[in-house]
Amino acid sequence: MIRVSAYCRGCGYNLRGLTAGGRCPECGAEIWQTILHLVDPAGSRLPKLVNPNRVGNSLLWLMCCLLLSSLLLVVFALDD
Repeated sequence: MIRVSAYCRGCGYNLRGLTAGGRCPECGAEIWQTILHLVDPAGSRLPKLVNPNRVGNSLLWLMCCLLLSSLLLVVFALDD
């Protein structure tokens, strides 16, 4: 629930009293986009991810590979 006066990025409608997961009743813009812009204006100008699930899975795969390579380096260092 939005408890302060926050104005929609699209049309300027006062979003006070609406839920953050909804849409603006005037223009249909997502309310969380307006909140994101209020909290971090630079972050709201970033492009949207085309496939966020694929990006998340790729980052997880990358971190697993880094962890495995670090463990292998430690094992080989202790073996000497």
